[in-house]
Amino acid sequence: MYIELLADSIQNPKRFQILHAPTYLLLETDFKLGDFVESNSIDFIINHAVNLGYEVKISHPKEQENDKYPLPKISDELTDLIITYPSDLKMRTNGMVFEQRAYLMSKVYDEVCQNLESKALLKEAEYWLINYAREVISKQCHYLPDILIKLDNPVIRALAIDTLMLWQPDWKKAISQYAGSRFEAGNNEFEVISYYHNQEKKSKDGIMVLCKVTKTMNNYLEFPTFPFNTNCTLGTYQVENALNQRLA
Repeated sequence: MYIELLADSIQNPKRFQILHAPTYLLLETDFKLGDFVESNSIDFIINHAVNLGYEVKISHPKEQENDKYPLPKISDELTDLIITYPSDLKMRTNGMVFEQRAYLMSKVYDEVCQNLESKALLKEAEYWLINYAREVISKQCHYLPDILIKLDNPVIRALAIDTLMLWQPDWKKAISQYAGSRFEAGNNEFEVISYYHNQEKKSKDGIMVLCKVTKTMNNYLEFPTFPFNTNCTLGTYQVENALNQRLA
């Protein structure tokens, strides 16, 4: 377990952004992921983390290697929730971007648990969804900036989140950028070919990635093995998890 802080400059930083931190630490300090902490208050966060046995990492700004929006550095608890989310329900998240998936999983989890931890995870997922909207969706939807500046209003906030959950990227364009990329999943290595839409499934559920099997292995007895050199379709979330980077 660790916390990661991003300084606003290499020399004499004035603020630090919380990039990664355990949920329980955030609850105890009244901060949330993405918050900026003034330099005169950062010692409190660091000392509290160290006393709890957490490692503290401080990173500095650097030039972006590319213009693709990175996967968010979510908390360990939200990561665990996404990993352990029931496989039959994961299909509901197909055709969603990472932040939409995390929000849906957190919302379902909170509806079941209704406790402090579930509400903290839902709040974190909501933060990342809105952050993605500000950084990515707003550049593609002309009406979103007007909605996003009114998020302090609870009614507008609820409507905005509903809108964000319906939004879809240009999956055909996004997936085409990864054509030729190879990744391992289960007992196979796959190569991305193109976007594929399964017409038998509704809306987002039908958005798939057409892949070619380039290698067979026997790593996991509980997983199926696809025949070598055959084509198959995988869910967007499956490919994204295997590549460990967002498709859109």
